[in-house]
Amino acid sequence: MKKLFKKDSGEEHNFWMSYTDLMSGFLVVFIILSAILFNHFTKKAEEADAARVKYDELIDKYNKAIYELENSGRDIDSCLVANSKLKAKADSLTHVIDSLRKNDMKNLITQYRSVFVYDPNIKVTIDTYRGSIILTHQNSSKDLFVSGKDYVYGDLKNYLDKVGKNIVTKTIDLYNSGYKNIELRIEGHTDPRWSGYNEDDRFLMNLDLSSRRANNVYEYILKNTGLNDSQKRFAKKHMIGIGYSFSHRLLDNSEDDISRDPSSRRIEFRIISK
Repeated sequence: MKKLFKKDSGEEHNFWMSYTDLMSGFLVVFIILSAILFNHFTKKAEEADAARVKYDELIDKYNKAIYELENSGRDIDSCLVANSKLKAKADSLTHVIDSLRKNDMKNLITQYRSVFVYDPNIKVTIDTYRGSIILTHQNSSKDLFVSGKDYVYGDLKNYLDKVGKNIVTKTIDLYNSGYKNIELRIEGHTDPRWSGYNEDDRFLMNLDLSSRRANNVYEYILKNTGLNDSQKRFAKKHMIGIGYSFSHRLLDNSEDDISRDPSSRRIEFRIISK
């Protein structure tokens, strides 16, 4: 063995130590490459989120402009031409979003942007992380429902008249395009207020209230938005109403933060995977 490695005297060459050093080197290289790839993925995810935020802002401006034009008495066709650049800029971001992040179930919610049109009374917020579209009142001092009540009325009723049927037809379109496990969930959320009761009772009372509100939105869409029999059958199979009380406030330990009360009193439409 000494002659093989041309060592006629002294200690023998330790071949296994060299192999260990080699494997250690590979491990270091692997760790470095993993860190680089992780950083690259994180950067791309941040770019995707930034693109979504910009897209949402542009689409909101476009929808608001269209709404104002429709109520201004001006020539719509000529005004649409003037605003086409804004819409084109927004649409150009879609390929950025799709290329930076996989089009999973959560991101399907972005395909509902055209459904939830701008309204001067109902605020629409798209949450791509939760995969939900959140409805609150544009005026933070007003609510979608009468305090403590569950019936659909006023601004929320008028908005559902505009978008209710399109919510169902868009979900059907996605189902037909291959998303066979799609589910549209209507969620009710409340704030923690209920005078004269302890936390447990307040939670349960708000749980009942939020459930009734969610199911009444479901019922209104099913019965009052012009769905045909086929669309109603689909809704009964792929839509669900559910209440969450103020569970999200409990989750992030913000139950006593009254500044969050207006945003807690909301309806959410979520696209989820069964």
